Amino acid sequence: MLDVGAADATYLSDLAKRAGMVGGLAYAIDTRMFDAPPGIIFEVCNAAAMPAEWSGTFDCVTCVSTLDHIGLAAYGNAPNPGACLRVTNEIWRVTAPGGRLLLTVPFGADRVTKFPAGMQRVFGGAALAWLFQAPLDEPRDSRWKWLNVQVFRLIDEVYVASNLLACWECQYLEDRAEAVLCAELQRC
Repeated sequence: MLDVGAADATYLSDLAKRAGMVGGLAYAIDTRMFDAPPGIIFEVCNAAAMPAEWSGTFDCVTCVSTLDHIGLAAYGNAPNPGACLRVTNEIWRVTAPGGRLLLTVPFGADRVTKFPAGMQRVFGGAALAWLFQAPLDEPRDSRWKWLNVQVFRLIDEVYVASNLLACWECQYLEDRAEAVLCAELQRC
C-alpha cells in the first residue's frame, strides 16, 4: 500500500494493519517530514516524481484530501502549475495493473480558494475526468476504470450521503469542503 500526502493523516495505523494482514508493506509519502506510526515506511517525497523502482508496485494507493492541495501554495509548498496532472500520472505509474486507487477530494464547482494552511481546490466532474483520462495516444479506457463513486454533503456539521447533481455547485467553506467525492478507481 502507498498513501500519498500522509502528513497529519489519522488513518495510517489502520493502513499498516491492513497491509500486514495480507503480508504486504505500507508506505507513506509527503513533502513534509512527520513521525510515522509503527508499520509505516515513510519517505519525504514529491508525489510528482516518485522513485522509478516503484513502477507497478502498489496494489492499493490512497490519496485522501491531498490532490486538492497539489500544485498550489499550501502546507509550505510553492505553486507548481501542472502538478496535479503529473501526480495523477505518477499514481497510475506506481499502481500495479489491476490495483486500486482510493481517492477523496472536495467536490463541486471548479475553483481555487484559501484555507488556513494555504490554497485549496474544489474539483468539478469535468476536471476529475480530465485528470484520470488516458493520454491521447492510448485508448480512452486504458488507464483507470471508475468502480465506485460516492458524494457526501455537509449538512448541519455532518457529512451525509448525497449525489453528484445535488453537489454540483458546492464550494469550500471557511474550514472544510461543502461536499466530498470519494472514489475507488482500478488501474487498467
